[in-house]
Amino acid sequence: MFGLSKQQPSVKLERHADDAAVCKQKLLQAIQNVRSGKLSYLDDAELGCAELSREWNAMLDAICSDKRSAVLGVNNLLSEVTKMDFIKSMIENVRKQSQTMNSIAA
Repeated sequence: MFGLSKQQPSVKLERHADDAAVCKQKLLQAIQNVRSGKLSYLDDAELGCAELSREWNAMLDAICSDKRSAVLGVNNLLSEVTKMDFIKSMIENVRKQSQTMNSIAA
């Protein structure tokens, strides 16, 4: 009687540890994907933990928002720079020199 009650919690802990290992493996794969530039949302069923998948997806949303605002900032900056006359003439001179170099090389 006492032996059975001690074994049941350990079986539950082992099962929980296996679930956590699967969750850990999926999470590690997702982290590696983010590091390589591949952002992917995680599903509750895929990760095995609804709270963790919600937080993960919220983190990805924040990363995308930050990157989007950075790209828009660079785009606005380039737009302002290209409006300046001396920059326009400098870009035109570079284009002409590039065409000249290409024709000489050909």
